[in-house]
Amino acid sequence: MRAVMIPTAILIVALVIVALSALIVVDIRTGGDNPQLGLLRQWQTLIGTMLGFVTGAGILAISTAISAETEQARKADELRRVGEALLVEASTLNEVLKRAEGLQAKIDSANGSCPSQVLDINASMARDTPMFDAAVPHFVAVGAPNLSLFVGFYATYGELRRNLASYVSHGCPPVSPGTAVSVFEKLASARKAFDVIEAHYRKG
Repeated sequence: MRAVMIPTAILIVALVIVALSALIVVDIRTGGDNPQLGLLRQWQTLIGTMLGFVTGAGILAISTAISAETEQARKADELRRVGEALLVEASTLNEVLKRAEGLQAKIDSANGSCPSQVLDINASMARDTPMFDAAVPHFVAVGAPNLSLFVGFYATYGELRRNLASYVSHGCPPVSPGTAVSVFEKLASARKAFDVIEAHYRKG
């Protein structure tokens, strides 16, 4: 809508100028004897006022549209910078998940005692996400299209973090094969979600 306002306003102003220019040319060629043009000359003050109004309105419309588009572009740029900063935080979480992919053999062999690698990954996953906590309200406010990508990734990461913390707190008991497969499928989904986020910003 805003993009249409600028050319429309310019067209209105241009048409008014062209019409008045044509009248002036006709008046010159007829030597001022055209009665219709004579009538127009009698109304020249009003015509001048209307021309000023139309021109002023056109300039205002152009100025307003440009200001609105500039503000929209500024907000889009700010939003992108927020997303890029959030991507840095998500990258560190993704690196932890990447390391966690190798834990299945350790969990399968655990029997009431936690392997050091499991403890290490559990400690690594227990981290705050200040960028995500601060950025989400901004994404919600503008309806950012990539909000669901970040929310999906962080939600899955949080669930995996809680599951591993609970597992370690219980001394790493034996886990059924079905449960282990389910957990590592979820981990793979989180990794894929991050790949989509990264591709979104690399492409943009």
